[in-house]
Amino acid sequence: MFGNPSTSCQGVGICRVLSYGQETACKCPKVTAWISVTEEGKLRFSFLKTSIEKQHIRKHFGWRLFQVYTAYELSDKIARKLGLEAATVRPGIYTVWETPRHLVVDF
Repeated sequence: MFGNPSTSCQGVGICRVLSYGQETACKCPKVTAWISVTEEGKLRFSFLKTSIEKQHIRKHFGWRLFQVYTAYELSDKIARKLGLEAATVRPGIYTVWETPRHLVVDF
């Protein structure tokens, strides 16, 4: 889910990460992304472009940059599935690169 967790999903960043099939009543913008760990140990989010509305592509990926204002810690369950003890998306401005199907950000 896009947004800032400290402002009820308003703004930009990563507000929440849910496992596949996990439901939530939140009305925040939801997209499909695959999360992996790079050889350098960074979290890689590969956002499926067809799951993102055009207005959200402009807002969150404009200028091929992705901004995070508030840190977001992935749940222990998701971190363990990635082979990590803990995983955090830290505040910063990250470069976005594009493939035919995905917008990719390494955090």
